Amino acid sequence: MFSDYIKEWLNSVKNQVAKSTYKGYYDHVNGRMISYFENEEILLRDVSLADIYNYIEHLFSEGLKPNTVKHHRSILSCVFARAVEQELFEYNFINNLKPIKSDQYIGNFYKHDELLHLFEVVKDTTIRLEIILASVYGLRREEVLGLKWGAIDFTRKTITIRHTVQRFKINGKTQFVF
Repeated sequence: MFSDYIKEWLNSVKNQVAKSTYKGYYDHVNGRMISYFENEEILLRDVSLADIYNYIEHLFSEGLKPNTVKHHRSILSCVFARAVEQELFEYNFINNLKPIKSDQYIGNFYKHDELLHLFEVVKDTTIRLEIILASVYGLRREEVLGLKWGAIDFTRKTITIRHTVQRFKINGKTQFVF
C-alpha cells in the first residue's frame, strides 16, 4: 500500500533530518496524508499523477492554505525521490505537478495603545521580559526562549539570534529541541 510506503519513508528520515523538520513531516503525514491514501487503497506501484492531484484538491477542499499544501507536495516529492533511489519508479513524477501559487502574506501587528495595555497586563508576571523582547524586537517565541547572554552585545547594543527552543509532541511524547 502507498500509505505503508509513506510510513516507511517517514521512519527512514527520522534520524537524517533536524527534529523540527521531522516534526513537520510527522504532523503532515499522520494528520491527513496517511488516512487519505489508506482510504483510497492505492498500491505504491499504481500511484499516478492523477492520484496526487486528487490529494491536493482534497487538501484545498478541506480549507488548507496554499503554503500548507506546498508542504504536503514537498513531502510527497521526498517520498517519491526515495522510491526512485530504490528503483521502484523511473523518475519522480511529482516534479511534473503544476506549481501551487502561494497566498500573499499580510502581517498583523499591535497598535501602540494595544502594546501599552499588553505591557500593563504582564508587568507583574514571570513572562514580562519575554513579552517585551518579542514586542519591541519582533522576535518569535522560539527565538526569545533561545536567547543566551552571549547573544547580547551591550557595546554595539545588538542582539544576535543564534539559538531557538521549540517544544512539540512526537508519538505523544513532549520533546524540546534546543
